[in-house]
Amino acid sequence: MILQLRRQVDSLFSTKYEALGLSQPCKVPYSKFQMYPEELYVTGLPPGISLRRPNCFGVAKLKKILAVSSEIQFVIKSELLTEQVKSELPSIPDSGTEQKNYHV
Repeated sequence: MILQLRRQVDSLFSTKYEALGLSQPCKVPYSKFQMYPEELYVTGLPPGISLRRPNCFGVAKLKKILAVSSEIQFVIKSELLTEQVKSELPSIPDSGTEQKNYHV
């Protein structure tokens, strides 16, 4: 059961991150979220839960994340950081805005 929940949350995070404009789901660069918490973050997660790899969560937290899946948004505030994140991914179109709220 927990493996299935982890896969569902991993897919959810990848799909939400895909809203950056990628043509396919991709792995979320969790380390970037830890290195730049003021510029790159997620909103809509349940209270007390921060973005981590799904294998860091137990069943209860995984279920809470899935319950609020429609509210989860990835936010990139800095255009410079947007370009840095994009440079490590398949090529995607440049939207040219200062702050971006990406959600599906």
